[in-house]
Amino acid sequence: MIKQLNFTEYDLEVFGASPLFIGLTPDEIKAMTKVAEVYRYSIGETIFEKGTSESSLYVVSAGCVDIVDTLEDGTEVLIAILTRGNFFGEMSFVSGEKRTANATAKEQTGLLKLSMKPFLTKSLDEIIKGKIMLNIARKLVLRLQKLNLEHMSVLNQRSEYLRDNSSPLVQNMVENIAHIRGRYLI
Repeated sequence: MIKQLNFTEYDLEVFGASPLFIGLTPDEIKAMTKVAEVYRYSIGETIFEKGTSESSLYVVSAGCVDIVDTLEDGTEVLIAILTRGNFFGEMSFVSGEKRTANATAKEQTGLLKLSMKPFLTKSLDEIIKGKIMLNIARKLVLRLQKLNLEHMSVLNQRSEYLRDNSSPLVQNMVENIAHIRGRYLI
């Protein structure tokens, strides 16, 4: 990892292209360069590991990042492949909790790094903080909606299987559970 001292024009373009910075004015984007840092990573280099404590958020300015989790049996599961403009690390950034996955540079990669410190001090305008936190919230809500749909799909498949392969008593129970679940689903 190499820390770069100055933002390039290319890095600055990423601020405008990333969903993290939607709604920021050119002056607000310029203010972000005072609190963000630029890093360059080599192929295969670790950005962060699952279980580490660090509350920074990253935006891909160039290259590609793999987000991978390792199951208890050692199996690696690819969660996401992130490219220019995508941001990651938002869960630890917002919660302050440990990292829930590994992030690795899949190729030569440039990242903009935002630490939580400017969000907790007066070194960043409150309006900018609000816009960025709203954009993070939007991403988290979209992710939750997607997981909810996937969860419901799995539950429906299981219900159909039980309905088709069970006694009438079990079939009746499955239908009642599906009805109750549908009433309380947000």
